[in-house]
Amino acid sequence: MNAAYAPQNIYVKPNVLGYTVFMPVSRTPARLSLDRLFRALADPTRLRLLQLMSGGEICVCFFVEILRTSQPKISRHLAYLRHAGLVAARRDGKWMHYRLMEPADRTVAAILRETLQHLVKLLAVLFAEVNLVIPAVQAERASHMLAVRNLTRVVVTSERD
Repeated sequence: MNAAYAPQNIYVKPNVLGYTVFMPVSRTPARLSLDRLFRALADPTRLRLLQLMSGGEICVCFFVEILRTSQPKISRHLAYLRHAGLVAARRDGKWMHYRLMEPADRTVAAILRETLQHLVKLLAVLFAEVNLVIPAVQAERASHMLAVRNLTRVVVTSERD
């Protein structure tokens, strides 16, 4: 039997509905880094921060402007990414600059690379959709404005008669 799951390592705690059984989880460094990675990738704001940093080092002030989010919220997410080992920080005066770090674990690095590639593709698709939608919206707006002008002419002309 595996020593980690030997009977002396299983804990039973009584609760209102019965009993809860606690079993220890393997805490190898690889397990911890994968846990942290997936937790870091689970938030849309952190994904956006990672995607923005894929182009190079960025100051917190730019994140605040781009994401239109408060500086403390951005800093909290960046600290989470830093603790997960995904970004590194550098102070320049009163500003912090952040950049992506290559994780030491090859599995974590591969997952991060794939995630960033997917985000870039997703962003390209969104831009393509926006470029298709904007001209259609502009054309619809122009036709609406033309209809309003024509309606105004009809109303003004009929009032004169």
